[in-house]
Formats: sequence, C-alpha cells, structure tokens
Amino acid sequence: MQERILAAELDDTNGLVTIWESDVSAVNELIKAGNCLYAADSTGITAIKITDNAPHVLWTHKSGKPVERLVASHGKLIAVTEDGEIMVFGDSPVSSISPKFMS
Repeated sequence: MQERILAAELDDTNGLVTIWESDVSAVNELIKAGNCLYAADSTGITAIKITDNAPHVLWTHKSGKPVERLVASHGKLIAVTEDGEIMVFGDSPVSSISPKFMS
C-alpha cells in the first residue's frame, strides 16, 4: 500500500472533499510548524510547504534509520530516531557544538 498525505474538508453533507494529495510518506510522524508540514518515516524527514492548495517538497533528509518523533520550537525542528539519535534543524548552520552538549 502506498502511504500518502491527504488534505480534505467537509462539504455540506459531511462528505470529504479532497483539497490536495502528496505521495510523501508520514507513517511515523506528521506535524505542522510555521507554514510547513514535516513528515517522518523509516527513511528520514521531508519538509512540505503548501502553496495555492498544492504541496511542494522543500527538502528531504535521509537519515538511514526510522525517525520516530518530531518536535518544533523557536524556529528549530528536532527529530529523534528509533535508536535515540537527536537531530536539530534550523534556518542557519552552526560552526560547532558546545562541549557541554557532547557528553
């Protein structure tokens, strides 16, 4: 079965009317943060922006392992993999990680 994201709204008879569909897999996690959707599955993370009622993939990060949880706060996307690895994504790169966070 192909996993996908589907956006729909209810019509006057409480039936679903599809607004848009995407073939992006979100079997492990799907969150909205800011103006993007972030989808996670067994291969990594995909960022999707909805423009003119259509999904557009902004970027994909292949983690090589299942991403089990996504959290967003203060302009950062935090992903936790199945084995406990924590990845943090933001809008600007960092040159180094503070040693107090490396233990």
